[in-house]
Amino acid sequence: MNAVKLSLLNFRKNIFSIILVILETATLFLSVNYLASTLKERRMLIAPFEFLFNNKTAFVSDDNFLNNTILFNETPLQSREHILENIEGDYKIYDIKSANSTDGKYTVISLSDEIYSRLALPLQSGSYKSSVGTAGTMRGEHEITLPSGDVLKITTSGVLTATTFIPEMNKVNSAMSVSAFYANSVNEPNIIITNRSSISELEGQFRGRTCFFIEFSENAAENIAALRKVTTTMPISDIAENSQAELNDDLSGFVPLTCVIGFIVLLGIVFISVIIFKDNERKNAVFLLCGYSKKGIVGLHCAGIFLITVLSAGISWAAFEVLKILKIEAAVGMKLTFENLVVSVLTILALVTAAAIAPMILTARRSPADYLRETN
Repeated sequence: MNAVKLSLLNFRKNIFSIILVILETATLFLSVNYLASTLKERRMLIAPFEFLFNNKTAFVSDDNFLNNTILFNETPLQSREHILENIEGDYKIYDIKSANSTDGKYTVISLSDEIYSRLALPLQSGSYKSSVGTAGTMRGEHEITLPSGDVLKITTSGVLTATTFIPEMNKVNSAMSVSAFYANSVNEPNIIITNRSSISELEGQFRGRTCFFIEFSENAAENIAALRKVTTTMPISDIAENSQAELNDDLSGFVPLTCVIGFIVLLGIVFISVIIFKDNERKNAVFLLCGYSKKGIVGLHCAGIFLITVLSAGISWAAFEVLKILKIEAAVGMKLTFENLVVSVLTILALVTAAAIAPMILTARRSPADYLRETN
């Protein structure tokens, strides 16, 4: 209680300086949490495909897909067989397929089970247990009539955020990263993402994508080289490198700014800490005479700084929510999760520790009598 009363008194005496520090600290909290969310978003996009990042896997584009399906009336799988017919040994295909309902209301996107089980896009509600739908899609069972007349019954257990990514694999280029495996979606209802097992009985009604992953059990280098002779083929290691380079590029522009803001805020915290502590020297002398230890004095001081940082964190959270309400692009679709809590707590600890340095130095080797002499 003494710490709260003392802090409120200090706030009133140094109102302008403290408001400035609170605003600076709130900006720091926004910056570090945005950085954490950006990192998480990049990792979120990589997560479903990271198990394929090995030297046995390639990303393949069926260059004759359109000609074979339009001119020769082949199915996507029949077109794919042309480029796989000379491949030796065992291999496994990972891909994306989709189908539209006859009324055009629903689009169902089916991922290979291994990819869907690792999907990590943020959810408004629910879970990935069965299938997930974009914002506006009702949770529960849906009956979807396919062009053949067959009815697909599928249950959605989760709902994605309003701004999200939809898994897609329709292009390949030398500079591609995992972000190319997605399309942006904003408030598009009734797009349902599910695994392959959920459509197993009606898989023939689904249309494959132009591109797919192929993982070889053996002779991977030879088979990848053979594929490159007949169609566009990219080793997955190149995609992994490009994805890391893209992440590094994001960080190179944001981390320095966060560091500068952090340095300015730390200086501000230290300066306001010194001002507040010097203003309270007479009170500190009385506290010491009343039995408080030097550690207790420092603790009282740090409690006030802690209140400043917590207040700043609250302001930054409120600002973040306002940005989402206003649909500011940087905030829409991002969710504050456990990682953001950890980052915020570490930031508070860093700021309070920095603020504690000044009183620890100022109280070193000083007795209550020294305080009284200097404050008389």
